[in-house]
Amino acid sequence: MSSEDKIRKWLEFRKVIENKIKELEKELDFLKNIKELIDDYIKSQSIITADRLVFEKNLGSLIEIKNVKSRGTGELLAKIEIYEKGLIIKPLVSINVDTSVFKKFFKEKVLEKLRREDLELVKKGELNESEVLNYDVKTSSEGEIEEIIIENYRNEERLREIMNSMRWTLEKVES
Repeated sequence: MSSEDKIRKWLEFRKVIENKIKELEKELDFLKNIKELIDDYIKSQSIITADRLVFEKNLGSLIEIKNVKSRGTGELLAKIEIYEKGLIIKPLVSINVDTSVFKKFFKEKVLEKLRREDLELVKKGELNESEVLNYDVKTSSEGEIEEIIIENYRNEERLREIMNSMRWTLEKVES
């Protein structure tokens, strides 16, 4: 095979590769368009807010769902979704975010106390800032609590404290 024949062969190979690249680029564009359509459809059908998605991403995998019942009546007060690094409390009884027992007890004496403890550990270098308890209270337009998202409860003792405190709070609201 002459040198000229070898160059022709290399040029043929090059042309085949260029054509394949163009074909794959068209296929990639097509797939990107389909993905965009799927994403748009999902967004249009979803009622989950962006900040909720961020919190859920930070919470890790769902471990279990617990029912919180009144110790006195057995009434179902809330559902709690427990994740690896957080939880979502969904009250099943009406409770306003400005209710004294919620604001002064659950929020200030429980959640804020745990948060302050974590911030102290951060100051001492015993805890990373990303591991500090964080929470977000989602409410309806009327101020009724729809859910409380809590990140970084960190251990079973703190989880129990949060759950028992939420039970007590909801029992007080119902009484």
